[in-house]
Parts: sequence; structure tokens; C-alpha cells
Amino acid sequence: MSKYDPSRRDVAGCYVDEEWTSVGDIGKSIGRRVLTIEEYLRVENAYIETSMAFHVDTGAPHLFAHDVESAGSSPNLPGQVVLAPPAEDQLVERSELPIIIRSCLREIIWCRLEAKDGSCMIHFGYEYYMYLTGICLRTSAVEVAQAVGLFMERFRSPYSLPV
Repeated sequence: MSKYDPSRRDVAGCYVDEEWTSVGDIGKSIGRRVLTIEEYLRVENAYIETSMAFHVDTGAPHLFAHDVESAGSSPNLPGQVVLAPPAEDQLVERSELPIIIRSCLREIIWCRLEAKDGSCMIHFGYEYYMYLTGICLRTSAVEVAQAVGLFMERFRSPYSLPV
């Protein structure tokens, strides 16, 4: 899932437009537009809303934090973020998911969120890509993504462990 319109890819699959790729781009002019805090927060909230719908679609299984890293300091933006990263293999309660997701998108922490049975996995990539992997992708997550201006494309998460 991403904010990148697949119709803007070349034949090799590379995105051809200049786009912002991280929270650090707020205030910068990219592609003849300045990334505002409001636009950043709109997209960030779209990612959170879509990933929460995906979690429901997969049966809302318990998710655990894996390969946890502290990444950086918190930018001064609205929205609750973690004060400390979760512990390795820590259960992340559903109510905490938006906070963990927001913190990963803002590059405060990094982790993989995964159900023990592989039914739901949320991975965070470079350049504001998110990988939603699981047993199925139902209509509600796709509809939410479309409604909030995101795109679902088939990619294998580079963070998936080999089977």
C-alpha cells in the first residue's frame, strides 16, 4: 500500500513523479509543491485508517512487534506517538496500533507487526511504503484505501522472513 499512483510508474515499475518520501520532507518544495503539515497528517492518517481496516479484515489477530529499533526523535506534530519502543516480541494491543503505526511512519521507531500465525503482517518500508501481508485482502481495506486516496499494489514485503 502506498500513496503512489501506479499509473505514474514507467515500464520498469519505477515511480516517475517527484514525491515526498518521509516526515522529514515537511516544509520542503518537492515537485513544485511544498509539503505542508496538513497534507502530511492527511496521508499519515490515511495509512493508519487503511492498516486498521486491514487488521479487522484479517480477523484482528494479536500482533507482536519484531526487529524493534529506535530510529529518531519525535517531530513536533499532532498525534500520539510512543515514548519508548515496544520490547521485542511484545504484544501490541489493538488500541496501541495507531500509535505504533504513526511512530513508524514518523521514523521514531521501526518494527514489523505480525500475528504469530502469519494471518496479518504490517511492515514499514523506505520512502513511505507499507506492506500489508496476510491470509487475505478483503474488500473493506481496499475500499478504505481508495476512499482516502491510497493505492493497493501487489508487492512482496522485503521484510518477510523466508519460509
